[in-house]
Amino acid sequence: MSNVHDKDLWYETSPSLGTLLTERAIMDEINGDDMDFNIQRLGLWLEYNLQSAISQAEWDELKVDKLPQLTGQLTVGIKYGKGTGNIAVSIAVKTTDGKVFVESLACKPFRFGQSWLIHFLEKADVDEVIVDGANGVETLKKDMKDDGLHAPIYPKVAEIITANVEFEKAVTGKMICHKGQPSLAQSVTNSEHRAIGSNGGFGYKSLNDQIDVSLMESMILAFYFCTQRKDKKKQIVSY
Repeated sequence: MSNVHDKDLWYETSPSLGTLLTERAIMDEINGDDMDFNIQRLGLWLEYNLQSAISQAEWDELKVDKLPQLTGQLTVGIKYGKGTGNIAVSIAVKTTDGKVFVESLACKPFRFGQSWLIHFLEKADVDEVIVDGANGVETLKKDMKDDGLHAPIYPKVAEIITANVEFEKAVTGKMICHKGQPSLAQSVTNSEHRAIGSNGGFGYKSLNDQIDVSLMESMILAFYFCTQRKDKKKQIVSY
């Protein structure tokens, strides 16, 4: 456990702080539950489970020491956690060497509202927003429309299943990278498969009740739809 007001730790565990993320946004996450803040923001590691679908060793192999050269716009994945009341938000963006860089931005209780999320979507260079889950979806859709933002994409179950499969392929093929964000690592390496649909599809559930798998799920949404986006080519005009 660490002091939730230690701003040096905020910067150490949140690579986007000072660029995509502000100190004020993190301050808003301090709600009296210091353990939750330590887990989600400061990297408190409660348990490492060898039964996880993605092992710590596998995830650590994808870590980069410095931010790679990025290309294109951000894809944003938003997951409304089932039974947790949390909103998890992650981003994915392609790199110049053909990989996809991922990072999670926040995992906040829905009761805090979504103005922070709308503010981020307004300011960031976003191409697509992918949303999964029930609670708050209609409110988000309305807020985005009121702010003149493009409507989000709501993936079908088949797309969720495909996204999970492609994510694990990317982990094995080392086509994904990250900067070792503690909260995201904890979510990924404490997860196991759960059955989806009737044809052998799978999703994820947490191996630890105090670790929210929706952080991982939002990252996978962002990753998969980022890989599906076709890069825009400049038109060449000949005279």
